[in-house]
Amino acid sequence: MDLRVPVEQDRTENRANDVKANRRGRAWVGTMAYDKPPRHTALYRVDRGRVTRVAEGLTSCNGPAFD
Repeated sequence: MDLRVPVEQDRTENRANDVKANRRGRAWVGTMAYDKPPRHTALYRVDRGRVTRVAEGLTSCNGPAFD
């Protein structure tokens, strides 16, 4: 596996958790901390190699974020 787009490389306590592509081909990536503290989760949109943080300071739930 090769890294194509860096997401939160500066936050080594976090990892990508879920990813889902929409109909326009954008990838939506959720991140979370390994030890799951409150307000350590964020949501990103990846579109044509560009990463945009859409929401931050979230708390991860117990279970998948996308359906």
